Amino acid sequence: MLIKDELAKISTTVFTNSKFTFVKGGKKLEHKKTASVIFDSLMKKLLQSIFTVLVTVLSINGSAQLACNFTADTLEGCAPLRVNFTDQSSGGGTIIYRNWDFGNGGFSNTNNPAPSRVYATSGTFTVTLTVSDGIDTATKTITNYITVFKNPQVSFNFTKLTNCPPIQVNFTDQTTLGDAPIKSYAWDYGDLTAPGTAKTPSHTYNFKGTYSVILTVEDTNGCKGSFERKDIIVVDKPEAKFNVSKRSDCQAPMTTSYTNSSTGKAPLTYAWTFGDGNASTSTSPTHTYAATGNYDVKLVVTDVNGCTDTLEYKKLISIGQTKADFTAPDTVCLNQPDSFINNSVGAQDFLWTFGGTDTSSKESPFYAFSSPGTKTVRLIGSSGPGCIDTLTKTV
Repeated sequence: MLIKDELAKISTTVFTNSKFTFVKGGKKLEHKKTASVIFDSLMKKLLQSIFTVLVTVLSINGSAQLACNFTADTLEGCAPLRVNFTDQSSGGGTIIYRNWDFGNGGFSNTNNPAPSRVYATSGTFTVTLTVSDGIDTATKTITNYITVFKNPQVSFNFTKLTNCPPIQVNFTDQTTLGDAPIKSYAWDYGDLTAPGTAKTPSHTYNFKGTYSVILTVEDTNGCKGSFERKDIIVVDKPEAKFNVSKRSDCQAPMTTSYTNSSTGKAPLTYAWTFGDGNASTSTSPTHTYAATGNYDVKLVVTDVNGCTDTLEYKKLISIGQTKADFTAPDTVCLNQPDSFINNSVGAQDFLWTFGGTDTSSKESPFYAFSSPGTKTVRLIGSSGPGCIDTLTKTV
C-alpha cells in the first residue's frame, strides 16, 4: 500500500548513516553500521504498529465521506400542518449527533432520525440538518422547503326580513381570504334542513325556536374555516291559552270567569269575543251571559312584534235545559279500558256509575270492566240545583 511504502522510505532516510558512540574499558568506540541496523529495525517496528492502527481506523469508519440529506412526507398544506422528517444521510460511520432546525423556531438535538413538527402558522420555511459520526460533520439546508398556506378567516352577517313566523333571513358571507379563492360554502341553519351552498343565501324558518348558524368554507388550496354564531335566530310567536270556570247552566243569566295562560314576547295584548256580541281586552275577564244558547269563545293574542295567535272553542258555553248524553261502545273486552264520550248539554258537573259499583267524576273517562256480562252505565249531568239530568245505557 502507499502508506506502508512511504513509511519504509522515511525509516531508511532518517536512520541510514547514523553514528553511535559506545565506551568500553575507557575507550570510545564508534559503530556506524551497527547503530544504523539497530535503529532502522526498531523504527520499522514502530511505524508498522502506527500503520496497523491507521488501517484499523479506516476500516471502522469506511472510506466514503459523510454526506447529509433528509426528506419530508409532505411539503405543503394548510395550517396547522404536521410534517414528518426522515434523515437520509449516508457515508461515514454511525451517526451519533443530529441537530434539526425546522425554520419556524423549532429545533431537535436529541439525535432523532425521524422527528415530527407542527407548523401552526402560514409561511415558507427553510429546514437544516447537521449530522456527525464523531469524526466528520455534515450539514444540509433546503431553502423554502415547507410551505404552509394561510386559512380563510370566516365571518358572516344576517338580516331578518320578517318578524313573525315564517321568518325569512338573508345571510351575507364576510370571509377574509387566505392564500386562495373560496371554492365552496356550507351553511348550517340549525333547523335540520339541507345546508345552503350559496355565498349569500336566503333561508326561511317555519317553526318556533332559537337557532345557531354555522358557515364552513373551503378554498382552492383545500384550506377550511368555520364560524358559528350561537342563538342568533329567534323564531317566536305568542301562544293563546285559556280555561273557563263554568261552561254551562240550565238557566240564564250565567256568569263565568276566563283564566288567561297565554305566552309570548311581552308585552302581550288580548282580544276576547264571547259569542254573544260582547268583547273584552282584559287579561282574564269575567263575563255574564244574559240569555240561553250556545256560545263560541275566541281569544286573539298579539306580542311586541305584532305576531298573533288565535284560540277559539266552538259552543264552549251552553245555557239552557240540562240534558245528559254520552257515547259508549256496544261491546268491550274484559280488563281493557274503553272511552266513554260525554255529549251532555247544559251541565258542568258529572257523575258516572259503571256496573252499579265503580264511579268517576271526569267529564269523559276511560273504564275497564273486570267481570263479564251485561253492564249498566249511568251518567248524571248537573249545573246546579234544579239543573240535573240522567242517562243510562247498557254495555
